[in-house]
Amino acid sequence: VDFLQALGRANAVAGERILRAALADYDEVLLATHVPPWVGPVQADPERLPWWTARYLGEAIERVALEHPTKKIHVIAGHSRASNMFTVGTNITCSTAKAGRSPELYAHLRGTRRSR
Repeated sequence: VDFLQALGRANAVAGERILRAALADYDEVLLATHVPPWVGPVQADPERLPWWTARYLGEAIERVALEHPTKKIHVIAGHSRASNMFTVGTNITCSTAKAGRSPELYAHLRGTRRSR
């Protein structure tokens, strides 16, 4: 567990640096990550939650977003139990994909929703 927390912190530092640099040049940034930085509206089993989210990255993204309130950050992530789209704060959107192939995420990225 200690190793994974250290890895998460190190990756969050790198992600924060890259995100700051991108927002210096662009008004909208797409950040792709395997593990979602937040849980979102679909709650996971609390015992397994630390294994399914990149909490430190989420905290880093939120810090940078507060520094750039007029810029938009779009996060896409996999490694989730359900496909979902939600907002974090006022300028962050997050789309998660259910583990496996996810036509729903591709539809979100194209700006359309797949009807069932």
